Amino acid sequence: MTAVISLRAVADALEEQDDQCGAYLNPVSGEILTVSHEEDRMLEEGYDEESLPQWQVDTLNRVREFEQNTVLPLPNAFDIHEWQIMDNFAEEQENDGTRNILSQALHGSGAFRCFKNAIYQQGIEEAWFRFRRKALEAIAREWLEEHHLPYN
Repeated sequence: MTAVISLRAVADALEEQDDQCGAYLNPVSGEILTVSHEEDRMLEEGYDEESLPQWQVDTLNRVREFEQNTVLPLPNAFDIHEWQIMDNFAEEQENDGTRNILSQALHGSGAFRCFKNAIYQQGIEEAWFRFRRKALEAIAREWLEEHHLPYN
């Protein structure tokens, strides 16, 4: 039996991911667990419980238990294409000046940092956060539908 998955929870997990961790969904329970690459490595290679703090042993045991169930990896940071989301936001700007500033910020080194600085300088950070959230929800919705998982 498959749980009804929370679209909001999947979008939240997508938002929290970075290149240091991934998230997995248990489609039976609907639970999402974020796992660091370090935790994955430790589980694959083994670890000495006595050399770790108890909280880390508890976390690794929880990850192992979770991964023993049938879990699906959520789209990761590379699947999300954050740069494309930023470019789409820039292109949607009605003000030519703002659109040009954001587009220029996206090209060259430090594009992510430059873009974020530009949205703050333009005073459009709230619009950016709403736009990004909608984009992540669309990715989550598409992923859930691709896996034929019910959601709300």
